[in-house]
Amino acid sequence: MATAGKDKYIRLYDEQTKSIVLKMKENGDMPGHSNRIFCVRFDPLNSNMLASGGWDNTIQIYDIRKKGTTGSLYGPHVCGDAIDYYNDGFTLLTGSYRQENVLELWDLRKMKKFRDIDWDGPKSSSLMDGNAGMEDENAEPDQEN
Repeated sequence: MATAGKDKYIRLYDEQTKSIVLKMKENGDMPGHSNRIFCVRFDPLNSNMLASGGWDNTIQIYDIRKKGTTGSLYGPHVCGDAIDYYNDGFTLLTGSYRQENVLELWDLRKMKKFRDIDWDGPKSSSLMDGNAGMEDENAEPDQEN
């Protein structure tokens, strides 16, 4: 299990003893996070690797065997549970709290973004009527719900 927060460290715990087994931030010339971390996600295909994101507009990639960060992606402004791995072993999805380029796909082999995913976000009228972005499939086009 991994946790993170305002002190900018990733902590790994032994689930049996509930004790910290590793505390990670920087690694040599790789500085790690410079602000609060909001999301930590293990790579489902490689349990030694994990990604974290937060308010510093970076995604940090950590290798437990190296006891620190091994790479960094600049761009995503992560404010919640907004990082996920695709099952190909090298694609990462990030979600950002901003108006443009909210959803991005990253190639971890090249450590570069390769695609923005269009997303309009929830419709404000749908949120107000309790529909939370779900459209009424019986409504006529241009008809209010």
